[in-house]
Amino acid sequence: MKLELSDNEVLELKILHRAERDRKKCDRIKAILIFNKGYSAVEIGGVLLIDENTVSGWKDRYLNRKNTQEWLRTQCIGYQGKLDKDQESQIDTYVQENRVSDARQVQSFIKKEFKKTYTISGVIELLHRLGFNYKQTTLMPAKIDPEKQAQFKDAYDEFKKNLKEDEVLLFLDGVHPQHNTKCSRAWIKIGEQKQIKSNSGRRRLNISGAYDPISQDILVREDKTINAETVVAFFKQIEAAYPSKASTYVIADQAPYYQNKDVKKYLETSRVELIALPTYSPNLNRIERLWKLMRKKVINNIYYKKFADFKRAILAFFSNDSLEFKAELRLFIGLDLHLLHSP
Repeated sequence: MKLELSDNEVLELKILHRAERDRKKCDRIKAILIFNKGYSAVEIGGVLLIDENTVSGWKDRYLNRKNTQEWLRTQCIGYQGKLDKDQESQIDTYVQENRVSDARQVQSFIKKEFKKTYTISGVIELLHRLGFNYKQTTLMPAKIDPEKQAQFKDAYDEFKKNLKEDEVLLFLDGVHPQHNTKCSRAWIKIGEQKQIKSNSGRRRLNISGAYDPISQDILVREDKTINAETVVAFFKQIEAAYPSKASTYVIADQAPYYQNKDVKKYLETSRVELIALPTYSPNLNRIERLWKLMRKKVINNIYYKKFADFKRAILAFFSNDSLEFKAELRLFIGLDLHLLHSP
């Protein structure tokens, strides 16, 4: 239904819009002026990037206003007071126990359970007030064993506490960055896009890495492939990097090349002692956080025309030995292990 404004009302709204500095209030004024041109709430919401129910609410309150100034001052966000503490607690429990990816799910829950109507913006405000943020979910292995993870963490905490001067503790893993442009989140002006050149390169690096969570030292080795032979070569490189250490404890997953008979034979007389993580426990390997930081810093949203440039950037990241970089590693990776809990 078209909202028909008088010439004086249109003039008043335009004057208010010209003087207003609050962007949200400007959107409310624009919505009423656009309603006057015959557009629907859906169309206006699409243009202003605002939920249609919110736009309809602005219109209804404008029609029932005492005066335009009073209508503009009234925020009417969140509809606080419509729900009591017990009802809000039920909503809190509902969101925690379910995978809620759309505020409309909560809107429907409120209407069904409490017979009360909330706008989408009201629901979002309510969720923020209850301590929720809209952020990306994380994957976890389906075969996770929480009990074994907890046992390993307890053993690790005790081991770390009793580490001797002539001992070092490392986290070990392999990583295979591929020469492809990967898009990720970035700050972009509303209504605009940031485009990044892409390539279809299939070449990748095969890197063995070891990370010291105490000193923030990083050792890497790049090979055509990672197998038993290159693993042994990397263990020799680790021993050479820590000549004064009587024992070098290396925490790694149970990849086949770490369990290979030639690798086990080498370890019998080596200063390297391999400590196996529980199966399906990448969250317990601190070096996984190093890989994540590498992707964030060197791969995400960055285009490399040539594979040689891509390789150079990856290896330069790992060779950075500055105090600033080590401080960033300490903050981003941390020393403690973090457990996952079954949903």
